[in-house]
Amino acid sequence: AATITSSGSSKSGAVGTIIVNSSAAVTVDAQTTAVAVQEKASVTLKQDVQAVAITAADATVQVEDKVTVANVTSTTAATVSGSGTVTAASAADGAKLTMQTNAAPEVSEAYQVSGTITNGADATITFSQNYQVAAAVKADTNGAYTVALPNGTYTGTVVREGYNEGSLSSITVSGQNVQVNGSLTPQNVAVEKESLNKT
Repeated sequence: AATITSSGSSKSGAVGTIIVNSSAAVTVDAQTTAVAVQEKASVTLKQDVQAVAITAADATVQVEDKVTVANVTSTTAATVSGSGTVTAASAADGAKLTMQTNAAPEVSEAYQVSGTITNGADATITFSQNYQVAAAVKADTNGAYTVALPNGTYTGTVVREGYNEGSLSSITVSGQNVQVNGSLTPQNVAVEKESLNKT
């Protein structure tokens, strides 16, 4: 089992997005923007988290006492338990999301947002709404991803080492699944283009 921690105040010590790979057991003891949980992973949250996105079967999330998770989304069967608080929860396509937390919210309906990011193998895609992270997911080795989001309008940020940051704008989820594709450009290609434009 691994433990993720950070030092410092809540702002300087905060961690961005954490991807918990399949079958991993991780304790998160740092304020975190988003946690993406993959198949059969087990996550214990000891600090507040804006968004937890469960994207594969049989994942478990334990929310410790006095910890608040703003939003949990799931595309598959999963369990969220503990003495902490979850403010909102949603599940796509009839996924069984079991909520066993303090003042557990009713699980609302969500829809699958999926697509392929060209040059996006293992990229991290973070979805935000009103400047708050709603979910994050890791693309597979082909750049394909799937995440659950409730109705609303979102923006997406795509990050992969060695590539310029990409964006997915105006993603509207309105009562049905949505397909959103994108692409990333290698950092050296953008520099070459910039150099060509300056001469």
